Amino acid sequence: AGEYHKVYVDEVQDLTQAHIAFLFNLSASNSLFLAGDPAQSVEEGVDFRFQEVRQVAFKMGMQVPQKPYQLLLNFRAHSGILDVAKAILDKLFALFPGGSGIKLHSDKGLYKGPRPGLLQITEDALIGVMQKREVMQVIMPEERRDELSALNAAGKMVLGIRESKGLEFGEVAVVDFFSSLPKESQKRWKEMLQAEQEGKGVGMRYMFPELETQLKLLYTAVTRAQHSLYIIETRASVAGTAFFRFLLQLRIAEEQAFLESAPLLTVDEWVVRGLEFM
Repeated sequence: AGEYHKVYVDEVQDLTQAHIAFLFNLSASNSLFLAGDPAQSVEEGVDFRFQEVRQVAFKMGMQVPQKPYQLLLNFRAHSGILDVAKAILDKLFALFPGGSGIKLHSDKGLYKGPRPGLLQITEDALIGVMQKREVMQVIMPEERRDELSALNAAGKMVLGIRESKGLEFGEVAVVDFFSSLPKESQKRWKEMLQAEQEGKGVGMRYMFPELETQLKLLYTAVTRAQHSLYIIETRASVAGTAFFRFLLQLRIAEEQAFLESAPLLTVDEWVVRGLEFM
């Protein structure tokens, strides 16, 4: 043990207890720096909790690390994007208490920004949008990405949600997340989004555990954006309609109609453009 003076590890929410034990063997416990977001724990077979890091150290007879610090100031994204991320986390922690070990406090952005845009468009229109917005990064479920061969043929790099984890982009389009959900999950998402009482969905963690993972995947996808976020669906779905309504009722997103000849800007972005010329 103690081969290295300092060991720094990011994205630890993807690690198992065996991985953590291996890291302790590389360095003394007080020389190990771990960082991660339990709400982004989306790897198959991994249910990471920071409490387990301290338990592993104790069982190995090593100095037990301090309790984790929570970093609340977000340097990546503005409040417009973080408001949507918060709404997803609120559902995650209310309906699946204890799922990530601790209830995380909401991130605070350094500055305000435009609300994300919600679009329901055709696949052809989506390709048109992507061709006009060269800086826009498309993120979608892996299984749906393989289906949209036309998008791949257009030369646009499309990332799956899991492989986008840890990355950041100025402009992000989360495409067909809801229409790609299994048929049996569609109605459950509608019911979940309508559940208002905290703890009402305690049983969901055991009855429908896949919903917790799906919430974490959506949270991971939307938090890749730094400046502009668009949630786009090319196919109608019960879950997609329910989520769009959920965000609109909270007034933290805005619905857009795609116009072929117009740039893709939200109302908030048009306001910012106007202020720049005043």
